[in-house]
Amino acid sequence: MKKFISLLSIVLILASCSTKQANQDEVETTEKVMNSEKKDLNYQEVEIDGEPALVGEINQEMLQGENYNTWYSFFKEDYKTNSEIVAELKDKIKDYDVKVFIGTWCPDSQDKGPAFFKVLEEAGYDMSKVQMFSLDRDKKGLNGEEAKYGVSHVPTFLFLKEGEEAGRIVENPINSIEEDVRDILNGTPQTPNYAE
Repeated sequence: MKKFISLLSIVLILASCSTKQANQDEVETTEKVMNSEKKDLNYQEVEIDGEPALVGEINQEMLQGENYNTWYSFFKEDYKTNSEIVAELKDKIKDYDVKVFIGTWCPDSQDKGPAFFKVLEEAGYDMSKVQMFSLDRDKKGLNGEEAKYGVSHVPTFLFLKEGEEAGRIVENPINSIEEDVRDILNGTPQTPNYAE
């Protein structure tokens, strides 16, 4: 019951992931650089609709911090992977680079991001290879990373092999996260949501 009330509260408080112009009066920005074991991460902590949000390059550790851990832990624990499909990913996934674009303010990102990480971890993916960017409500990062990869919706999960895009999952998977990842790794990616 407590999980249900927490989930219901989160859903009611948060706005949808559709593009919404952030009012400059609502956004307070603080520049920060986090020194992680991986590398220096350049990000901003902002306030959107009275809630903390991150913009810039971030990592999973930051999502487990005080302002984000409630939804991060809940959705990661809640997601039940298909172990047979995850097992199929183990041999192939190591050959790919993964880029993740989320919005910490976005309910779809809060739900699918932790679930996506759970699939990668269970498949034995080297999580230090994941590069993650958190975007603002206008779907903009700090250094135009979203434009470089043609990202217009969050979350977007990109798989690159030898520098070339092999496939992506946009907002919601077509089947399930692990099925869509399997299709990408097999060279038969699903047509992602919002594809032109």
